Amino acid sequence: MNSPTVPPAAPASGAAPDNAPRTGPTVAQKAARGASWAFVQVIASKLLAALAQVVLGWLLLKEDFGQISLTYTVTTFVSLLTLLGIDVVLVQRHRRIDRWVTPAVWMSVAAGLLGAAITLAAAPLAAAVYGDPELLPLVSLAALAAPATALSLTPRGMLEAEMRHPRVSATVFLGAIVNFVTAVSLARAGWGPYSMIIATIASESTITSLYWWQVRPKFGLNPQFHLWRYILGDTSYLFAYRLTTMVISQGDYIILGLLCAPAVVGVYFFAYWYAVQGSRLVGAAIGVTLFTAFARFQGDPQRQADAAMRSARTVAMVCVPVGLLQGATAQPLFTAVFGGLWDEAVPLVQLMSLGFASDAVSWVGIALMQAQRRFGAMVKISLAFMTVFLTAVAVGAVQHQALGVAVAVALFYLLVTPLTLYLAVRPFGVPFSRVVRVYVRPWLASLVAFPLAMYVGRLVAGVVGPGQVGAAAETAAVVAVGLGLYWALVRVLMPEDYRYLLHRLLRR
Repeated sequence: MNSPTVPPAAPASGAAPDNAPRTGPTVAQKAARGASWAFVQVIASKLLAALAQVVLGWLLLKEDFGQISLTYTVTTFVSLLTLLGIDVVLVQRHRRIDRWVTPAVWMSVAAGLLGAAITLAAAPLAAAVYGDPELLPLVSLAALAAPATALSLTPRGMLEAEMRHPRVSATVFLGAIVNFVTAVSLARAGWGPYSMIIATIASESTITSLYWWQVRPKFGLNPQFHLWRYILGDTSYLFAYRLTTMVISQGDYIILGLLCAPAVVGVYFFAYWYAVQGSRLVGAAIGVTLFTAFARFQGDPQRQADAAMRSARTVAMVCVPVGLLQGATAQPLFTAVFGGLWDEAVPLVQLMSLGFASDAVSWVGIALMQAQRRFGAMVKISLAFMTVFLTAVAVGAVQHQALGVAVAVALFYLLVTPLTLYLAVRPFGVPFSRVVRVYVRPWLASLVAFPLAMYVGRLVAGVVGPGQVGAAAETAAVVAVGLGLYWALVRVLMPEDYRYLLHRLLRR
């Protein structure tokens, strides 16, 4: 079936009519430019994260990764107080943003200090619950990241409201560089799990400083408490939504931490860290860009839905092969890089990579619901998903520890992703069959291309010989053959979407 064409961009409030000469890029052009910059930033960040995982995989112990993941189970929940959704509110109110800068800044300060205090108070409790005294100083140190993270929200929201996505992408990437350099340097110096915690603090502080240097928000000394309730009114649903999604993102670590040794948690954390990099990071970056673009079309919800379906097809076409490629290369790549050091993580990576292959598409539906301020629906959906997730993970952990959890996570994301998109577009008459078609052709092309590529890779490894060199040659063959076959098949199965993506990339 031919895909619908992208509707022309509607002029923003106060913009010139269609018959007037344009003096700047349209909203659609800004969104495309932002997506391009975000994609470049994500690819660069993924390469950096992959390099960091390789280096840290050699420098840190499995127990170190386990302690890091358990520390994050505390700090991630506390970050709810720092990530109130202030940036989202500023984007939604971009036409009168100056009015909201002062209360937004002071709310960020209060949230950051409160988050740091709660983290410090939770440190001894976490050490007692997980039975690991080392978590007390780790969690206490991590409290320093809360104020820095909170203070970044106002300037970031102002940049996103103006659709200045290149600056946001560049700032985030510079923060990733700081994170990488700090973590590796401290790990080499023998700082163990502290290396990643300190790296996070350094990265968040750098990002916040760069945002403020670029935007320099003008705010008054009066906190304007009377306006806080209006911001909190919009962010209360966001808070509830983010709480449920954080339970989903940390529930597997918490359950494993309560039932298993730190080394088991560390292996799972290492596998999850690798498996999630591709699709999730691409989805997050595209989701922010689409949200700001959808927010500009608040007066035309049908147009938002049509644009969301077009975006979903493009994201699926790009991200599904990423997950399949990660799964197909996990065994030879880990052998080539780590020898036998992380063999326990390989089946976990393969399973979760399949689950995350389609996950990026769900960010399109989330961005659409955020732009339409359907926060109540988002909370109800995430509550239902959270219940299913925790049940599945608990059963998997009891039965087969880390492997059982990986199976539960993979099945959960395979089922939830299309359902999320469907629930986002259902009010506009989009049938479930049309949502399913978003995934069918990318998955079909991937399931043909990558098994064949794995077969070719094994033939190459047989010629080169066993060991790390042969595994490296196998990895290269799987990547080259798999991606080549995939895009050849996509060109046949999805010609219109393929041409649309190619056209956008060439224009960029």
